[in-house]
Amino acid sequence: MNKLAFLHKNGLIRLTEKRVEHWNTMQDTPKLVFALENGLFDVRLLAAKYLGNLRDINAVPALRKSLNDKVKIVSLESAEALRKLTNDPDIEKEIRAKLNYWAEEEERERNRIINNEVHVDMPKWKKRDWVAIVKNMLKKPMRW
Repeated sequence: MNKLAFLHKNGLIRLTEKRVEHWNTMQDTPKLVFALENGLFDVRLLAAKYLGNLRDINAVPALRKSLNDKVKIVSLESAEALRKLTNDPDIEKEIRAKLNYWAEEEERERNRIINNEVHVDMPKWKKRDWVAIVKNMLKKPMRW
C-alpha cells in the first residue's frame, strides 16, 4: 500500500476537487489515477477530465476501469479521455459498447417515466390521503 492510499484509508487526507486541481497543475498522473479510483463522483469526474488533458498513456488502464463507473457522467468523461489518449480498436469498441449501454439506459428511464412507473419523486407526505385523515379527525369529539 502506498503512502497516499494509507493516508486516505485512515482519513488523514481527503480527496477534494481543489486537491485534484492542484495535482493537475503539478501534472502528477499517479495521484490523479488514485483520485479517479478512490474519490467521490465529482472528484472522479474531474480526475478523468484532467487525465485526458494530460495525455499520459499510463492512465489508460485506470480510465478503462472507470469506463464501467456506475455514474453516467464519470463513465462518459472517461470515454472522452480514452479517445484523446489512444486509437486502439479494442478500446474504441469498449467505448462504443458503453455509449450504447448509456443510451439504452436513458431510453428505459424515459419509458418508465412515460408509463408512470416512477413515483420516486413524490415525497412520503404527499402519498398520504390527507383529506381522509382530516375527516377522521373531525369525526372525533373535540375536547376543551
